[in-house]
Amino acid sequence: MRTLFISESYIKTFSEVQDDMLIKKMTRNIWIVQETYIQPMLGTKLYKKIIADIQLGVMNDTYKTLFENYIQPITLEYTLYKSVPFIHYALTNKSVVKKGGDNNESAELSEIKYLQQEYLNSASALGSACI
Repeated sequence: MRTLFISESYIKTFSEVQDDMLIKKMTRNIWIVQETYIQPMLGTKLYKKIIADIQLGVMNDTYKTLFENYIQPITLEYTLYKSVPFIHYALTNKSVVKKGGDNNESAELSEIKYLQQEYLNSASALGSACI
């Protein structure tokens, strides 16, 4: 199980995300943000220490200040940035559809290509972080 730096409660408290929003649409992006933006920013050693502290449920005041005042807000902002394109679209077994109230309509080719590029960008960033 992945350790995430922000929760559903955090997202809904500190952003414009409405209470009825399904956070599962954002969970993937939280992890991608942590791996591609936060880990390079903190360095692997500090990143792993923060994760270990979260898993153990203990964090000293210095790390807690860093985490609450900087790491969590940055993670939230990047997660929103990465999630916005995908909130409006859904991948189904029939096609990529645009969500619109109670009705869905097929996405246009240019919109599908845009989503593909977003996935490619995420994958490339993760690959770069891995090397």
